[in-house]
Amino acid sequence: LLFKWLQAGVFKLLGISEFTSKLLSGLMGCGTIFLLFWFGALFFSVWIGFFAGLFLLISPRFMIHSSLCLLDIPILFFISLAIFSGIYAAEKNKFFYLLFGLGTGAALLTKGAFGLLPIPVMIGHLVFSKKWREFYFPFFLSGIATILGMIWLYNWLLSLHHPGITLVNFWRTQGYAPNPNYGFYFN
Repeated sequence: LLFKWLQAGVFKLLGISEFTSKLLSGLMGCGTIFLLFWFGALFFSVWIGFFAGLFLLISPRFMIHSSLCLLDIPILFFISLAIFSGIYAAEKNKFFYLLFGLGTGAALLTKGAFGLLPIPVMIGHLVFSKKWREFYFPFFLSGIATILGMIWLYNWLLSLHHPGITLVNFWRTQGYAPNPNYGFYFN
């Protein structure tokens, strides 16, 4: 849903055309390449970052998906942003836990529960690197609070336009509940 909102903003600013429909996905593809370079350069060397970004850049499937208006590249960008900034926060600068929360929340709002992938990755990193105290660090907790806040904000905005939908009964509403008459698929 977040990508659709961003896409609507691009359409409002630049008009509706084939170029503007692919612009946001292309920019997020470039951002993913930059994030991969940044991660490789910070934790290994500039050459590692350069070749990591280059290999992603020349991969055909990545280039094709970056030139289409699909959700694959935006969620890859937000998940990469969350994981890279979470690991950077654990190793160097604790302030980046907030960016971890924003990236995870944005990934969650882009393609649903798959956007929660950075959380087990981050927990695994902290457990295997024996950084147990990070779980109680205020910036880590504020990053988690940012994720929960983005979920709450989404549900609040949804309830403004659909008064019957609240956080409690979100999955019980018409359109999200399973259809009791599922046999019509076979008729």
